[in-house]
Amino acid sequence: MRISILGIAIVGLAVATLTHMDRAAAADLGVEVHGGTLGAGLGLGVGLSDRWNGRVGFNKYTFNENFTTSGGSDYSADLKLDSGYALADFHPFAGGFRITGGIMFNNNKVDGTATVHPGDEVGGQISPTGGKLSANVTFNDTAPYLGIGWGNIAHGWGPVSFSFDLGVMAQGKPKVDLRKESGLTGVSQQDIQREENDVQNKLDKFTLYPVASVGLLVRF
Repeated sequence: MRISILGIAIVGLAVATLTHMDRAAAADLGVEVHGGTLGAGLGLGVGLSDRWNGRVGFNKYTFNENFTTSGGSDYSADLKLDSGYALADFHPFAGGFRITGGIMFNNNKVDGTATVHPGDEVGGQISPTGGKLSANVTFNDTAPYLGIGWGNIAHGWGPVSFSFDLGVMAQGKPKVDLRKESGLTGVSQQDIQREENDVQNKLDKFTLYPVASVGLLVRF
């Protein structure tokens, strides 16, 4: 479903490009290479008018984080950034400053494992043997985006310039799933559910994801 929505957005932008081609100057199209809190990515933009541009693109990146919980369990987690976007840029002064809104197609997730040592606590229960848990955190498939930035992907004073964006993605409450993989003798499914609920409660407040990026624009 996510791929089809992004495909529709790309086709829509292509149609808009052809619609405006009869009055488009040489700098009505542009590409953007960028990196930031959503990962590294590539974008395509088209000028729709003197003050409006449309953009579609994607971001990807993966990195690992290790930490220890208050109960003593060691977690190793991979944050997998994977998103697409369909955005509209409004340039109120027909220059570089832009106000941006649109939709993020959000496949960001966290996959990890927890090593529980003998004597560690899981959901209020002490594990006499230790073992392993798998952990997965996902978010809403689509998320509204609103932000400000600088950089005009379609119009400007030269073929190359820089850009930056600051905004927020409303990703909704993270969804946590914990499962027993091995060991954990004496730890019941109810204990694991309590541990999952504890993690869920700690993550519930992270409904907004901060977006910051810098990029390089090339216009055609």
